[in-house]
Amino acid sequence: MIASFFDVAESPDWKPVVNYWGPATTKKYQMQKEGSPINMIKGTSSVKATAFEVFSLMDDRSKWEENMRIMDTMFIGGRVVETYDPHHGVCHAKFRTPPTITNREVVFVSLHCMMDEHTFITLAHTIVHKDVPDTPGFVRGEIMCTGYLAQDTQDGCCNLVYIVQVDPKGWLPAWVVNICAADQADNVTRIAKFFAAGKA
Repeated sequence: MIASFFDVAESPDWKPVVNYWGPATTKKYQMQKEGSPINMIKGTSSVKATAFEVFSLMDDRSKWEENMRIMDTMFIGGRVVETYDPHHGVCHAKFRTPPTITNREVVFVSLHCMMDEHTFITLAHTIVHKDVPDTPGFVRGEIMCTGYLAQDTQDGCCNLVYIVQVDPKGWLPAWVVNICAADQADNVTRIAKFFAAGKA
């Protein structure tokens, strides 16, 4: 999965998305893989923190809900369901959707690790877990190729990449899914703002 994620992150097939209202430091891209109507979205930003500091934020299970709210404005609640070891765990996350559309939830296993002293990666993919039945009033979505990659730069900062591809299931035209998904690229923007405020 890690090798596949690097291949996707470095693919030459990403197409830039015009970022009219976002900060110039955040770059957005999209890519459509053959056979899937759901676009892959990529956001990149410089972050005023090292890869290890970003790892420490995302790896703190005791503050998982709090940190999810920092990263994703659509997140409305959830929990760490199970921890397998220091690097792997299962999470249940609920997300707010636009008006008239049923809210979504996902259950996923995640990997958090420092690949070396300058590179952090976290990946997620959907699983079925016996302790997390479907929530009434929510549609269970599917996480596909999704994760973060942070690599240190020479100025004491890191370059943060976020790739997301989610099938929200239920009845939604693919074009609506793709419009909403593009906003998810700003997760890197919010993380950058968080660290900039903390180190101002």
